[in-house]
Parts: sequence; structure tokens; C-alpha cells
Amino acid sequence: MPPAMRFDNTQDLLNRFVRVNKHGGRRNERKFKKKTSVISTYISRIRAFSHNARLYLLSEAVYGVSTGIFQLLFNFYVLSLGYNEAVLGNMVAARSMTSLILALPMGFMINRIGRRNAIALSIGGFAVSVAFMLLFPGNIMFLAMNILQGGLPNLWVAWRWSF
Repeated sequence: MPPAMRFDNTQDLLNRFVRVNKHGGRRNERKFKKKTSVISTYISRIRAFSHNARLYLLSEAVYGVSTGIFQLLFNFYVLSLGYNEAVLGNMVAARSMTSLILALPMGFMINRIGRRNAIALSIGGFAVSVAFMLLFPGNIMFLAMNILQGGLPNLWVAWRWSF
């Protein structure tokens, strides 16, 4: 034991970690650990990860936030162009059905093209589909690009699930 932690008797040990009131009862038990904030604990745990793991966590955060913002704003964009909720529902349904149908084939494709290429293809395909919908707004283009958005991001999702 280090010299600072040695105690002469059990009462010294008890007095070190427990306050005793006038009547001999325990009061305000101390914790053995130093109190730290949740944020500092989180940051210290993130710093313990390798560089690649931190990059992966950052990419997941950016991907999640950007996808959430896009889905919210895209719905407003389509409605502002004069399309009704039925057209918007068809686009969301096409994206979901494509994702469902292509999930397994995209998983096999990851093994063929590699994880790095799968991530690049997924992010690139999502960016191209958003650009095409903004540059060439139309019912057919919206539907086609939502089908693309349903298929290619499966590469990213299937790669994440492999861990």
C-alpha cells in the first residue's frame, strides 16, 4: 500500500471514508472515486480509442445528422414545389422498398468491392442523388433518385453491421 493510504486502525479507515455525527451514526458517505463530469468522462473514453475508431465515430455522427436534416428538409422542399403528400409518400415507399429488396445483395457486393470502396460508393451515390433532385426537380427524377437512395446507402449500413 502507498504510504498515504496506510491507516493505524479500523477507526482511522472508517473516519477516512465515512463522516460520523455526534451520536455515532453515519452521515454523508463519501465515494471512493473522484467526482468527474459526464462530459469529461465521455471525452476521456473517446480519446482512448484509436485514430481510426475516432474517425469512424465522427463519420457516423456526421452521416446521421446530415441524413436526418436532409429527410426533414427534403419533405418540405417537395411540398413547396406543389407536389402533394401522396407523391411524397410514394417516394418514401420507393426508398424503403428498394432498401428492403437490395439489403442482402448489397451485403454480398461489399465483400466483392471492399469496405472502403463501399463507403465511397454509398456516400457518392447519396450526394449524386441529392444533386440530381435539386438540379432537375420532377416526379420521375424524384422517384428514380429515391430508388438510388434506397439502394446505395445499404452499402454503408451493411458495412456498419459487420462489426
